[in-house]
Amino acid sequence: MGVVCRSPLRIAVCAAALLLLPGTLPAQQPAAGTRGAPTVVVTGANRGLGLEFARQYAAKGWRVIATSRNPEASFDLNRLADQYQNIAVQQVDVADLASVAALAARLANQPIDVLVNNAGYFGDPADAQLGKIDFSKWDAYYRVNALGPLQVAEALLPNLLAGQQKKIIALTSRAGAFSYNTDPQAPKMPGHYFYGGSKAALNLMYVTLANDTRSQGVTVAVVSPGQVDTRDLGMKGPHIVPIERSIAGLISVIDGLQIADSGDFWNWDGTRIDW
Repeated sequence: MGVVCRSPLRIAVCAAALLLLPGTLPAQQPAAGTRGAPTVVVTGANRGLGLEFARQYAAKGWRVIATSRNPEASFDLNRLADQYQNIAVQQVDVADLASVAALAARLANQPIDVLVNNAGYFGDPADAQLGKIDFSKWDAYYRVNALGPLQVAEALLPNLLAGQQKKIIALTSRAGAFSYNTDPQAPKMPGHYFYGGSKAALNLMYVTLANDTRSQGVTVAVVSPGQVDTRDLGMKGPHIVPIERSIAGLISVIDGLQIADSGDFWNWDGTRIDW
């Protein structure tokens, strides 16, 4: 089904989607003149969606703070930082409070315009199949997918309040939406109790975060990238979204968000998703 471009936000998303056809990338040239440019923090930028966020924001001329649990082993991210002078790589484990606090200390007094909480844990679907659920694995999902984005948002809130755009974003999944899981027409993932449950927890936490920060002018949203083959597994079908198009769409969604949108759930194509 095609995207209907009506609202200004949807028009921006459509334009980005049309410019980035499958298999294309933004020009990989070091951005110049980034003084005074907005700043974005992207967690989990060592691969997949996070790496593509860093690439596209850098190509747009933003200052990019790209984080990884293990920067020394993040070869693709380091190569990208070599190409773009406006990318700074920082270490953080979003599931570790001390690590998050250390990142906040290093970034003290650095205004941040947009925080993209991308780091996530999909895990092994075999962990949560009915009849053989490994309940010892729940903690890992919850710490990374739910607590992590909340911990990072709280720690960097002073930086965001000092920024111009004041936007806090978390990547989530329709697996965490009740509307999706109760829709008889929606394709289902058997099991995934831990992944879907942790994303549902994230969604609720971010609605609460939106309510708590709205008076400070902060815009909070959760976004879905769609089904993207981030591990190059050869996934095919009309429901698979090329990573370049997904991230271009998400960046356009983020660009268009206003305080009135705080607390909403958005798809990569600019459509709102019901909780």
